Amino acid sequence: MGEHGKINKLDMGHHGWREVAIYGAPCEHIRRFVHTMQERVPTMPLAYVDESHDEQAVMHLSRYTVQGNDAQIDVKQAPLAIKQSILRQAALTVVNGNHFPARQQIIVYHPEKEPGLRKRMAQLDHVIAFIGPQADFERLQQEGFDLARAVYFESMDQPEWNSWWQALSPIPELFPLVLTGGKSMRMGQDKSLMIYQHKAQYLQVFDLFSALNLVPYISCRAEQIPQYDWPAQQIIADRMLEVGPLAGLISAWMKNPEAAWLTVACDMPRLGRESIEQLIAARSAHSIATSLCMDEQKLPEPMVTIWEPRSYPVVMQAISAGTTCPRKILQTNGAAVVRAHFPEQLSNINTPEDIAKL
Repeated sequence: MGEHGKINKLDMGHHGWREVAIYGAPCEHIRRFVHTMQERVPTMPLAYVDESHDEQAVMHLSRYTVQGNDAQIDVKQAPLAIKQSILRQAALTVVNGNHFPARQQIIVYHPEKEPGLRKRMAQLDHVIAFIGPQADFERLQQEGFDLARAVYFESMDQPEWNSWWQALSPIPELFPLVLTGGKSMRMGQDKSLMIYQHKAQYLQVFDLFSALNLVPYISCRAEQIPQYDWPAQQIIADRMLEVGPLAGLISAWMKNPEAAWLTVACDMPRLGRESIEQLIAARSAHSIATSLCMDEQKLPEPMVTIWEPRSYPVVMQAISAGTTCPRKILQTNGAAVVRAHFPEQLSNINTPEDIAKL
């Protein structure tokens, strides 16, 4: 039996991909903290996870709030996929540490909550920031709190704080992904090898992205690999069958789950630099994806789309539910859609008749 290749997974926390719990402050102060950061950095959508404080609520019912929109679930019973369906819109998930843990922590020091800090000391295993008096910061460190990785701030009013906060949700690195794995049944020959402008189409796309200083990857079926003059480390063989172009996208995430992948089909010979530059300039990194569209109907073109890493579990969940249409996934999950300046560049060539028209 052959060995299975390694599958890299998106490193999920307790609640979301990027999460941080706030400790050391009363619940009301933590809520004000989140509200303040939402107002200061409105382009960075936050999700807030808190215990329900409604006395009529079921025990352990959690309130998930994404930029003012509330949802309530049983946090101890709900599958991670359900949480993600709520939280995937957010760039960062902020958790009330008085009730729930998170992968990273921030201490906002209030003296009256120090007993609570000591009680939850075992949860404070990755403190990345401390806000409060320096004397207390140093004292807690001396008393055994693991604050070696914590950046110190006297208050949230320091100019450096906002920059540090925004860095908690960096924009994922972007890689082009040229999709060539289709069987080209209607064309009768491999569309990626067809010659346009004296060069195979896949090489035209390679040159297009290289001119933009982007490192392009090619997505193909395993048996296609020998036919491509392409750096071996930039070829990704399909690892999922019968799901159409999503096979290439999922396989790319299996290689690098923290990347944003800019998908381009191999059958768009009109596609030019102008459209790629427009898409990159319009990128909404806090949406699940950004697509160009051809007309006022705003139907996203999945083959000219930037798929953010937070859409990886969304796509996997859709496939498990029987949905393999990438356009439907974009439409039902709030992808950003931008009308193309050059819509003719988005048309594809599928048949010999299309070639005649071209």
